[in-house]
Amino acid sequence: MDSSPSTENPVPVRDESFYFDDDPMATFLVENRLFKIHRHFFIQGSIIFRDLFAQTGGPDDPVMRADKESDEKIIPLPDVTAKEFRTLLHFFYATSLPSMSSNKNTVSELLSFDQEDKLALLSIAHRFVFDEIFNYISQRVEHMEIPVVERIRLGSPLLIKKFLIALH
Repeated sequence: MDSSPSTENPVPVRDESFYFDDDPMATFLVENRLFKIHRHFFIQGSIIFRDLFAQTGGPDDPVMRADKESDEKIIPLPDVTAKEFRTLLHFFYATSLPSMSSNKNTVSELLSFDQEDKLALLSIAHRFVFDEIFNYISQRVEHMEIPVVERIRLGSPLLIKKFLIALH
């Protein structure tokens, strides 16, 4: 019997907890820029995107169109600015870091959101029903520095109520 280690490589086994083979990428078109990112954040955070990804994928899909160069499906977001989308992505990827998930205050410090970034994040979170993000950021916005028109556009009862209270 040979006691030397086997030179055969064992077949790798997928980890039960951390092997995600159901997390495909999505390509979004925002202000004529392509963003290729994980669908996971959109599916987990927004009922709108959860429904979109549950219904899309067929060859005649009206929501997604094929990019002629890469044949990938592209999801256009016509009323979203690149700044809003980038800010949302920064939030997603920073909060996905294991050391960040337990301390959301550290996340906002890490991202160093200025007031403009917070408003961009509030805007896109409100429009696409990312409720947890909207609630988290709306608690950290410097409410008195937001013009009334912007508060109404964002549609936050919390922001409008605090503004009205401040007027009295």
